[in-house]
Amino acid sequence: MEEKQKKEVSQAAQKIIFGQEGNYGSVNANDNGAVSVGKVQWHGGRALALLKTVCAAEARAASILGAALYREITTAADWNTRTVNPQEKQAISRLLVTDAGKKAQDDLAEKDVYAYVEHGLKVGVADPAALVYFADLENQGGGGASARVAKAARKPVTLDTLHSAGLADRVMGKYSTRRNAVYNAARALNLGSQQTGGNTKMTEQELRQKVANIITAWEGGKKGSKEHQEILATYNGHAPLARGYRVQPHDAYCATTVSAAYILAGIAQYTGTECGVQKFIELAMKMGIWTENDAHRPGLGDACCYDWQDNGVGDNTGGGDHIGIVTETGGNYFIVTEGNMDGGKIGHRRLDYNARYIRGFITPDFAAIAQKLGGGTNTPAASQGGTQKPAAGQPGGSYTVKRGDTLSGIAARYGTTVQSLAAYNGIADPNRISVGQVIKIPGNGATAPQGGTQKPGGSYTVKRGDTLSGIAARYGTTVQSLAAYNGIADPNRISVGQVIKIPGNGATAPQGGTQKPGGSYTVKRGDTLSGIAARYGTTVQALAAYNGIADPNRISVGQVIKIPQ
Repeated sequence: MEEKQKKEVSQAAQKIIFGQEGNYGSVNANDNGAVSVGKVQWHGGRALALLKTVCAAEARAASILGAALYREITTAADWNTRTVNPQEKQAISRLLVTDAGKKAQDDLAEKDVYAYVEHGLKVGVADPAALVYFADLENQGGGGASARVAKAARKPVTLDTLHSAGLADRVMGKYSTRRNAVYNAARALNLGSQQTGGNTKMTEQELRQKVANIITAWEGGKKGSKEHQEILATYNGHAPLARGYRVQPHDAYCATTVSAAYILAGIAQYTGTECGVQKFIELAMKMGIWTENDAHRPGLGDACCYDWQDNGVGDNTGGGDHIGIVTETGGNYFIVTEGNMDGGKIGHRRLDYNARYIRGFITPDFAAIAQKLGGGTNTPAASQGGTQKPAAGQPGGSYTVKRGDTLSGIAARYGTTVQSLAAYNGIADPNRISVGQVIKIPGNGATAPQGGTQKPGGSYTVKRGDTLSGIAARYGTTVQSLAAYNGIADPNRISVGQVIKIPGNGATAPQGGTQKPGGSYTVKRGDTLSGIAARYGTTVQALAAYNGIADPNRISVGQVIKIPQ
């Protein structure tokens, strides 16, 4: 970190510490066994050192303090167990508010807090807002406490992870009111934080990924583990507590885990918090963020609720029994990470869309939340320049896959199709891309590299793990073409052993394979935008742009989809 930024962090930390500790004339006669004084409440021996400095600079010090106290301060070597009586407290306070007393405090505060910041950097705290929080930890609890909390924080250390570790710490966690106050003050700063602290602007997808990362980091924990303790400390340290109840170590904690993730992501005011699943569902309904549709295709950060009594017939409207957060989505599945699974562990499960036992989803409006927090959405309407398009006739560069990315999301970002990206990059299964993989973006008019696809025509027999998009990419065609050519109503549903006919060059769909474009279509249970696109011989991208749909994975029963001519 550059010197200029270190000083900015130090100055911000001083203001926050000053606001937490007191004022220039503050004197705590007995602060855990010794006196604390001044604007940042220097304690014991540090208080003595400050008072010595003031006495040396203030000509009236002896008369203000009285001869006996002045002599003790100027000659004593140790005040680590020194408390003061009311008369001494009043005299010390008068000395501290002199011009010399204020200057000495300002100078020492600057020196001390700068040292806290440097200590934070040495122990691996690089995020500016997190360093402000670290400085307050050290001022309150000493270098041992601040280092202990930083070591316990999940890496990389951010304001959120440091705060969570602070709440879970055996000592600093006792001061949850101060921890929360400092966290909120640090979060409000504009220090160019690198991770999640400060006034960082995040897109919708980044915010969703942040929630997913928080809960995923707890995987492997179980009741009594440090992860469990962190979850409880985060939830119980947040105000207001749902129904005024503090979650106990022996309690079921799946809803508490979801709430803790939303709290650490800084979005709890938009999601609500609860420690009971059914109460969480009822709260989401009141807040207008409940999706009553088992077949809904959730996004990262949404919460999936379960009803273990579901009979699998019709839409489930039973009572809520369990809950987790969606941390991965695929073409025909999604993954939910949950607290309080069998054995009290934190783990995950893979579900098919519209699977049995799904009660419904809590679906916060991440796009609106990101905008309120100063960021924006990932996929604005087509007319607003929501895609990043390569220059006409020129190669489109490349994109490195990040956690949570999907090929469809990358395609939407660059105004192309999944099929084009898959063919151009030789990707056999578009549902399988990995973090760090480099995706080349084709320029306008670009074609797949030679050998990237197999020749069209003939047929293909579906094997385990195949998807229609993967088969389309393999043969250099589109999902829509294959679906229309084979009369497949839902491109997400193909079965092992099914024979897929591959259209030859210039081949068209069999008569009746697609419906005429134009008009509109009303979404039914189980529909997907890709299935509707295939039915009408168009593309997901065209439907999404024509209807102003930001997320093609999110359509709802009863929604009217206009079909472009």
